[in-house]
Amino acid sequence: MLLPLAVGAFGVIEYVNYFVVRLSYPVGRWLTTIGQWRTPQLVQDLRGTAPECSAQ
Repeated sequence: MLLPLAVGAFGVIEYVNYFVVRLSYPVGRWLTTIGQWRTPQLVQDLRGTAPECSAQ
């Protein structure tokens, strides 16, 4: 029962890390940079691109 809960918690943490706020930093700087709440690069890239229209 513990393994499915651990896998589910890991999935939630990874979702947050990729789509909400960046949680991944080098170990030596983690405590100082985690409080900055940076937007993940993936989200920045998705917001910066417009959907392409193929009107031909």
